[in-house]
Amino acid sequence: MRIPLFVSLLILSSGFLLQGGDQDCPAYPASKWSFNPENLENQARSMGIMTLKLASAVPDKGFTAALTRQNFVDDYIFNRLDAEGVQPAGLASDEEFMRRITIDLTGRPPDVDQLLSFLADQSSNKQERLIDSLLNSDDFVDRWTFWLGELVRNTTASGNVSVPGRNALHQYFHDAMQNNVPFNTIASDLIRASGNSRTNGPVNFLVRSYSQGDPVQDSWDDYTANISNVFLGVPSLCVSCHDGARHLEPVNTYLSHRKRREFWAQSAFVAPVIFNRVQIDAVGNTAIEVSDRPAGAYTVNTRGNVGQRPLRSGGPYTPVYMWTGERPASSDYRAELARMMTSDIQFGRAIANRVWAHLMGTGIVDPVDGFDLERYDTQASHPELLNALASDFMQNGYNLRRLIRTIVTSTTYQLSVHYPGTWRESYRKLFARKLVRPLEAEEIHDSVLQAAGIQNLYFIDGFDQPVSWAMQLPDTNEPRRSNDALSFMTVFGRGNRFDTLRSSDSSVLGSLSLMNSTFVTNKIANQGSSSVARLLQMQISDDELLDRLFLQTLSRKPTAAERQAATARRGKSRTEWAEDLQWALLNKLDFLFNY
Repeated sequence: MRIPLFVSLLILSSGFLLQGGDQDCPAYPASKWSFNPENLENQARSMGIMTLKLASAVPDKGFTAALTRQNFVDDYIFNRLDAEGVQPAGLASDEEFMRRITIDLTGRPPDVDQLLSFLADQSSNKQERLIDSLLNSDDFVDRWTFWLGELVRNTTASGNVSVPGRNALHQYFHDAMQNNVPFNTIASDLIRASGNSRTNGPVNFLVRSYSQGDPVQDSWDDYTANISNVFLGVPSLCVSCHDGARHLEPVNTYLSHRKRREFWAQSAFVAPVIFNRVQIDAVGNTAIEVSDRPAGAYTVNTRGNVGQRPLRSGGPYTPVYMWTGERPASSDYRAELARMMTSDIQFGRAIANRVWAHLMGTGIVDPVDGFDLERYDTQASHPELLNALASDFMQNGYNLRRLIRTIVTSTTYQLSVHYPGTWRESYRKLFARKLVRPLEAEEIHDSVLQAAGIQNLYFIDGFDQPVSWAMQLPDTNEPRRSNDALSFMTVFGRGNRFDTLRSSDSSVLGSLSLMNSTFVTNKIANQGSSSVARLLQMQISDDELLDRLFLQTLSRKPTAAERQAATARRGKSRTEWAEDLQWALLNKLDFLFNY
């Protein structure tokens, strides 16, 4: 496939904007090309994703009466909008809604035939039927298995987690999502796991915190901090090193009052844990065996290797649940910890907030692992709503599918990104419209495959069958045997789930990859099996081909300006024209966002 100059002109003249550009040129300031998470909405508008119309007057209160309230989510959001006199956006178009819900629930946009069928459906409940269909699909299981892997950072990059162990944990999550296992059971299984790390998947949540060569207290403390971060959204690691006073006041008021000895009492819940690394074969492969002493408190070491943290003192410490002061009712400390934690409203808040952030673009508490329990009522944008979501989640069997369904069936979720009035940044936390979410690296990968109509086969060590989608990969270090796909996703900031965090910032490398990577170009020009090749074989008109390429790639038809710009440059072979057109669409900025 050739990329001639006219395609670049087509991109610009039709309103397409490539991510990247010369950041040293005054015409392309860094603020335009580098995404700041605090100001993503304004930048997205300036880059052409959203257009805003000025309102002729500030609306009076009560305007949400025109919107149907589907459930309690809308009551909390719309009551707040009415109280503050903020106008909400209208409902998303069918194209906008289907792209949004399909990406959020499956990790990739809809197929063009699915989209056309949805657009042709005139029934009043088609959104709800689409949601239920997606929630019961294999693609949903894959995408939310991936979400769980991200949550606990399942990866071989940590060193302690082997490929078989990683695969076992991935399979555990897949089975749990497929069978709709209650989330409190998942959390309990991870906290209480014992056995061999290569064969028992949940054990790997614990062993990734194992610090071989350091005092075992470091492993207990890391595991305790990991539990509170993942399942409670509270960043307690700092208190494992020093009292919160005179350190954490600017960061977390609640933790600024906590002392190390309180953290050690929390860590005492996992203090019975014993780690034992064992060799399993002649070539040096090892596993970590996890077991528990019959009983035991958190003791401190006062001589020799003190480990990663300042010298500990006092003790022994017996378990006390740091967040409520509750003590265990039995000597099975990890089981007691799981019981206390999963019955704590903060557990429900933290999980509901993480799901809300994925679906709505930002958390009710943001960042999602930054809860300040002393300032919750002022920190949360909608504390009563988050409490209601948490209570509903917990009272209905910790059903993750039900929680997701509650959010996505709300009118709040189905609002358009296009705002009819003057947008103010303060409206962002009010959810006055649907916020734009940048696609994750794996979602971009799968969107390219979906748009191009090509299936890849990735062979993963330990998997019985190859996988086709990035959302089916067990780790961000995969697919190791497919360098073009691995490199493509790496430049889009997927991180490694260990010491490199995931990032949604734009980059020149990402722009260049979309333009030049063989991962992209070979998919477009794949003779006989690509979307372009199949459309050419259908012998449809240029206008219909143009419509279907837009629908296949961006889930919408072209605007009048885009149609004019594309058809004006038709003077070449039809195959080259169609291939270049899809290349341009894959490089259009809104391809990289879910809105």
